Amino acid sequence: MNASRVKALIAGKLFVHSTNVSVRLSAQRVAKTTKDSQGYLSQRPGIKSGTVTIRGLLDFSIAPTSTTDANVRELEGYQFNRTILPLRVNFGGIAGDKYLESNARMTGYRVTGGTEDNLEVEATFQLTGQIQWLTQ
Repeated sequence: MNASRVKALIAGKLFVHSTNVSVRLSAQRVAKTTKDSQGYLSQRPGIKSGTVTIRGLLDFSIAPTSTTDANVRELEGYQFNRTILPLRVNFGGIAGDKYLESNARMTGYRVTGGTEDNLEVEATFQLTGQIQWLTQ
C-alpha cells in the first residue's frame, strides 16, 4: 500500500494537504484473581479506546461552504464546541482496502509555523462508541 493514499475524512469532508495520519488503538485488560483461577492472575477484556492524529499544511483558501474539504474554521469549531462527529481513515482508497470508521471528538488542535515556513495544523481525535474496521 502506498502511504500517500492514507486519507482522513472528518464529518464526510477530506482533511486536505495531510502529511501524516496516525491511528492508535488499545484494549485494556482487567486483572482479577478469582476462586476459579486458583490464585493465578485471570485477565478479562476491558475498555477499548482509540486516537487518531492528523497533521497537514494549513490552507485558508478552502471556501467555508466547501462540501468536500474540511476547512480551518470547521476544525476550530469542532475543537471549541466539543462536537462528536463521524471520522473515517482510508487505508488506500481502492476496492478491497480497509478503512477505520468511528464517531470521534476533537481533543487537540495545534497550529505551528516557523520563520519562512508553511503553517502546519495538527488535529487529535478521541474515538467514541464502536470502532469499526470495514472493507471498501
